[in-house]
Amino acid sequence: MGSLSDKVPSIQIRLGKDDENLSMVSHTLDCLRYFRDDVPLCTWGVVCLFSLCYECSPNKAALVEAGGIEVLIDTVSRHKDSDVNVVRQGVATLFDVLRESDGGDAGELFFR
Repeated sequence: MGSLSDKVPSIQIRLGKDDENLSMVSHTLDCLRYFRDDVPLCTWGVVCLFSLCYECSPNKAALVEAGGIEVLIDTVSRHKDSDVNVVRQGVATLFDVLRESDGGDAGELFFR
């Protein structure tokens, strides 16, 4: 799903849409919570979140509202000694979600 949204902003927004049948942000976070010890799944999960949220304020806000910051921090912490790819991609996702450069308010939502 992340790769599908990588190049087409309209698909990126549609996949992240807050709809119980379509929100890939919520579904990916659920997978990261449930399969938190599965390194390959965590790797692809954080890659998917990065692709869904990259320069996309609505998806960043959806991630923050769904508790995604805590999930990302837990995922990075859990795998810090076992897989550098989870850590690298998790930190990149956190950086992108919390930065101000795209004019979004995801960082403000988290720090309230």
